[in-house]
Amino acid sequence: MEGWVKLHRKLLENPIFQNEKLLKVFVWCLLKASHREHAELVGLQKVSLHPGQFVYGRHKAAEELKIKESTLYKYMMWLKNEEILNIQSNNKFSVVTVVNWDVYQIDEPKSNSKNSSKVTTKEQQRNTNKNDKNEKNNNTVLSFSEFWDLYDKKRGDKTKLEKKYDKISEEDRKKIMAHVKAYKLAQPDKQFRKDPATYLNNRGWEDEIIYSHKNQVKQQNQPMDLTGRW
Repeated sequence: MEGWVKLHRKLLENPIFQNEKLLKVFVWCLLKASHREHAELVGLQKVSLHPGQFVYGRHKAAEELKIKESTLYKYMMWLKNEEILNIQSNNKFSVVTVVNWDVYQIDEPKSNSKNSSKVTTKEQQRNTNKNDKNEKNNNTVLSFSEFWDLYDKKRGDKTKLEKKYDKISEEDRKKIMAHVKAYKLAQPDKQFRKDPATYLNNRGWEDEIIYSHKNQVKQQNQPMDLTGRW
């Protein structure tokens, strides 16, 4: 395959970056995605693909990535649930769409190109507004109520916890948002998660994310049929 894709530095603050296998799967999806509209023949069926889409089969993908099919399924489902990917399937294959592909992968106009002068003021303003909106979203600081709902283990004195949370710096709150998402992926059963007070008092967002073998076995025992879930 030829060409290249863009990676935004904000990826460093995303829970994807904290899991090397998840990061590998995400980057693989970016590299597999089409950069233009075209038709692809799958068996005897012609599939029309748009920019940001690719045909996906779990068995073949697992071979390319050199990871277990069950592990690949878990990470693809996480990316889907986080609305990073959209996956549509029939009984033979799936079509994966990278959400917001046009926002992050669209070609930037060359400043020295004669065609760049053809971009209208209205188009420039629309792009500026879109970039401003993305920047604001990327700089969003997690409020206590958002943390309370995101952590999803409502135990302890909420008033005291909020006072504790209000003393945490904005930089650490950004880290908390990324860490909690990854922590929940590693420990989906809330009864085994730290209580919110323990997490905040011990600066739990600085702890290493450990994906236990028990969780991997639990995931492997779930139905893996693409046609059943996707």
